[in-house]
Amino acid sequence: MKNNDDITTTGAAEIKRLINHVNQGKLDQGDALLIEKLLNILLTIVSLLGELSASCLDLLMIKIQTARRKLSSNPPPKGTRPSR
Repeated sequence: MKNNDDITTTGAAEIKRLINHVNQGKLDQGDALLIEKLLNILLTIVSLLGELSASCLDLLMIKIQTARRKLSSNPPPKGTRPSR
């Protein structure tokens, strides 16, 4: 994240004030900058969630492949059912 310091300095009160300005239609230059900053934060979060989702899917696929290899290399004895 390129603006990590911006994240910690944007408080709930500041965001609530911005919401009120949006609702009242009274946006100033500072509000526009805050909106830009918040949208960049949102974009970063969405990007990170996408990467996390892909990583989780990759791990799941590895786990499935490992389980399949284990099952194929250790067939159950004759007359028994494989455990589920």
